Amino acid sequence: MRIVCFLFTLMLAFPAFAQDEKKEEAEQSKPETPITKWMAAESAVVAELDTQGKETYFILRNKFGLIRAIRIVKRDVGNAVQECGQANPDMQDTMTKRYEAWTNAVDPILKTADAYLKQEIKHQEIVDGDVMDEMLELNDEAYEFQENAIEKRVVTTADACTQLLQSMDRTEEDMLNLMQQVLLPESVIRQHSQN
Repeated sequence: MRIVCFLFTLMLAFPAFAQDEKKEEAEQSKPETPITKWMAAESAVVAELDTQGKETYFILRNKFGLIRAIRIVKRDVGNAVQECGQANPDMQDTMTKRYEAWTNAVDPILKTADAYLKQEIKHQEIVDGDVMDEMLELNDEAYEFQENAIEKRVVTTADACTQLLQSMDRTEEDMLNLMQQVLLPESVIRQHSQN
């Protein structure tokens, strides 16, 4: 009877073992991309941190991502302004001047936020500075990989370009407010998130 029970248990366990092997083989056969590489590296770093360390790490990484996002918006808006100006010569001067004013408002605080984040990373004691720099570099590579998979096309009708011009009026203040949040110390951000 014990032999029958043992064989029955073995038969039940074998399919689960075979499924685990198939799952592991499937995961190993997935191609490595900058996204999977970054996620694996970041998971390994974060696994070593306590709760407060994880919060600090993610606050710094999110600040980095916000700065990058604003740079990308700036680049994309600049490209759209250029294409709108080429497609609508009567709007070119107005759009170029508004974009210059928009970037003149955003650039100084972007530069300050970038320098502040570099100092914050340098002075934090949660993750080795070189490791943090490597994680952010991998994060950038993953973002670029994902962004390159998306084809961006600018709509250059007069109506779309007018909307772009109006969006610069609406978003300038929002961009400045976002950048000022990057300048908040990590401890202040943590405190606000807990309230």
